Amino acid sequence: MLVEYFIDRYARKAGRRIRGVNKRSLEIAFRSYSWPGNIRELQNVIERSVIVCEHGKISRWMKVGFSRQSLESETEIAKRSYLKSLASQEERID
Repeated sequence: MLVEYFIDRYARKAGRRIRGVNKRSLEIAFRSYSWPGNIRELQNVIERSVIVCEHGKISRWMKVGFSRQSLESETEIAKRSYLKSLASQEERID
């Protein structure tokens, strides 16, 4: 499935381990949104969803049109994730 391919791609890029996707959440996302940006929009949504995923399973889909507050929250989550990934890589080097 295309969604799984993009999740794997962006998880590797971000140094994240994503165990899967909440199937119900995925079903709702596809049925409740018209996806006017097609494949590129899907890529962007999946990339952001991988970044903000905190428990290894995507259950929230980050659509475009964030408010300033949610962007700041997303940035903080991304920072924590990046720092955690760096620390994990440093442990492997030592």
